[in-house]
Amino acid sequence: MKKITYILTILLLSIVPLNSAEKKDCSNLNKFSKTFVTCKVNNVKIGIVETVYKAGNDIKNYQKKAWSKKD
Repeated sequence: MKKITYILTILLLSIVPLNSAEKKDCSNLNKFSKTFVTCKVNNVKIGIVETVYKAGNDIKNYQKKAWSKKD
């Protein structure tokens, strides 16, 4: 059962970047409204996705360099 949960989680996380967009300006919304909270949550989600992609590319580049070295 845990394997199925892990597989579904990985699949869902791989689909999330497909729906990513630019960060929105939430300053014009009322800070106690539902739309403000939704806007902030979407901005946080986009920031996390961008960070994960940056880290993933750094790891890939490091692996390419490390594996391409010939002793």
